[in-house]
Amino acid sequence: FQDTNATQRQIIYQLCGIGAKKAPAGKLFVVGDPKQSIYAFRGADVSVFRQVSEEIIQAGGQQVQLSTSFRSNQNLIGCINDLFGNLLKMETHFASAYSVTYAPMTANRASSHTANQSPITLMLLPKTGKNGSGLDAEESRRWEADILASQLGRWVEQKLEVWDKKSDQHRPLAFGDITVLFQSLSNSPLYEETFQSYGLPYLTVAGKGYYDRQEVWDVMNLLRALHNPADDLSLAAALRSPLFGLSDEALLTLRLRRHGDKLLHLWDALSQDANRSVWESDWLPIPAEDLSAVEFARQILTSLRTLAGRVTIAELIEHILERTGFEAILTGLPNGEKRRANVQKLLTVAEKSQRVSLGEFNTYLRDMVEAEAREGEATLEAQNAITLMTVHASKGLEFPVVVLADCSWKRQPDKPRIGVDPEVGPACRLMADSNESNDDVDKEGFAYKLAQLSAQARDIAERKRLFYVAATRAQDILVMSGHETTGNSQDWLSQLQTVFKMESYQPNDEIQPVTYRWGSLNLYRPSTIPAPHTLIPRRPYSNQWETLEKGLSPLAIPLPAEFTLATTDATHLSGQPLARHISATHLEKLGRAKYEKPEEIARRGFRQTILRDMPTSIWPISHSVSVAGVPG
Repeated sequence: FQDTNATQRQIIYQLCGIGAKKAPAGKLFVVGDPKQSIYAFRGADVSVFRQVSEEIIQAGGQQVQLSTSFRSNQNLIGCINDLFGNLLKMETHFASAYSVTYAPMTANRASSHTANQSPITLMLLPKTGKNGSGLDAEESRRWEADILASQLGRWVEQKLEVWDKKSDQHRPLAFGDITVLFQSLSNSPLYEETFQSYGLPYLTVAGKGYYDRQEVWDVMNLLRALHNPADDLSLAAALRSPLFGLSDEALLTLRLRRHGDKLLHLWDALSQDANRSVWESDWLPIPAEDLSAVEFARQILTSLRTLAGRVTIAELIEHILERTGFEAILTGLPNGEKRRANVQKLLTVAEKSQRVSLGEFNTYLRDMVEAEAREGEATLEAQNAITLMTVHASKGLEFPVVVLADCSWKRQPDKPRIGVDPEVGPACRLMADSNESNDDVDKEGFAYKLAQLSAQARDIAERKRLFYVAATRAQDILVMSGHETTGNSQDWLSQLQTVFKMESYQPNDEIQPVTYRWGSLNLYRPSTIPAPHTLIPRRPYSNQWETLEKGLSPLAIPLPAEFTLATTDATHLSGQPLARHISATHLEKLGRAKYEKPEEIARRGFRQTILRDMPTSIWPISHSVSVAGVPG
């Protein structure tokens, strides 16, 4: 009930007859935990739970506190009681209605033996920037991921003991017992890359399900268009995708074609383009740069349409991949191998379905999309793998080892131009006066600033509850990591430091045991800063094609030829490869940098993206170059 709102409460009251003159007693039984109210973005209002609780008690009802934990060991419960007993308190500010009070829990797990006397590990990395580690935020996260990967691999290798509920005894830790939780998956690729470089099996339960992956959608859209040529949206999406690569201008030209007063379906406009004189003579011509792509799409679609219904769906998908070179194209994109694996998984799904009819298979896929419980990417099929997911996705679940990664992450505040705050009311930002010197800054009046403070207070309160949900997923071991921040920050790591008084412990490359009344905590606060270039895992370029999965069609369209970056020292660098792959997205980011503020941050982001996505390390070119061609 903690995730309801005022409207839902009113519906329930009406169903129970509450509010009537002769309201019946004993009609309402509410179960919920306000500490786990974490769905404000869906309209949940934690203040409703408190209001209902107070009204039930005032009406002579009873409140029963369920405070016994059958999940976590005694030391872990002691740590959680200490931490959230300090964090979850009734506030006195104007958003106090959204705060909750913590009630201590009691551990009552079946096992009286605690295999891990120090179930808490806290990893504090130095602050980012010049006044800290010298690393930027991304490099610091890669460092954090490196430490986590090393530690988790070591624990599995050492066969650390965890409690097994099914067998009612302790057993060695396996990778499948470990879950890494994030407040947001926006930075999870950094951790995935590091886990992969360490050889750790992992799977990501993403906010997007498997069937929401773009490369999977591209193939599914083409299948829908082959089944129903009148499905203009699916065909347009397939034509715009890397399968055919038509430009927006070409698609618009095709879509605007008419026969008399009637717009042609995209399929008809495409298939009749070669015989345009038969139809209309005033059709706009296809852009010259798209002519070959349009002709290619027409030939492929006509060929595939004749195969539909005559071969199985799996064979049809194989024809699609072979004739479009889709797998080769995906290989040239970031995370190419994973994209290819996702497409191959769709082929496996088609083989298992044994469908021949496109209509039946599209219906089958639609049912799969609706039924999937946030199925992850192709790596989900791996057994005994570390799970990466959001805290919201983990609610209701439990894991022997839980890692709260990137605890210093902070959500950027949402500043809409106009909105209605539940406490303040309507408020808006005023458009900036173009005649003023600082014309890029909107005016924020008193009401708007007050609404922002109210929203910030509610968000901080919910972030604390989200922290509680994350920490209580752990059965045996809880790891919390991140880099320290400056100022009066409200991130999880800052809250941890305040409660556990971490400022008195100096950096040390060795783990420091810290004792509290509930047990001990392992503190790792490293003092040695790694070199930034060691934190970017890359695979050697020469091995890229050797590591591709077997089955790539030899008839696939070859990737575009490499181009060489011009340099004044080219004659001295004959021993080093100068070819680099740069995508259109990279170039777009560079062109956009000039118009972003501050420009230097945008340019730095472009450089970091280039370095991260390059298939091999890039030597910094200096004015002095050695005879062997290696930069000095």
